Amino acid sequence: MSEWFEGQIIPNSGQYKSYTGRLKRAKIIALVKSKKLLDNFCASVWQYGFSNKGKNHINFLEKLADRFKSSKIA
Repeated sequence: MSEWFEGQIIPNSGQYKSYTGRLKRAKIIALVKSKKLLDNFCASVWQYGFSNKGKNHINFLEKLADRFKSSKIA
């Protein structure tokens, strides 16, 4: 999933509807997760990611990244 994110996490790296800022976070989450670093990141920096709301937010960002990827392919 992360192959299409490599090198794209820069300002104005993409827009999907009105989700510009969230799209950047979605790309970062996808990249961190693909490198199997999400648990370490949540443990050391972003403990909110382990909460139910945090997990829901991560799921939202992953779905957003998938929708963005699909819109680029179509």
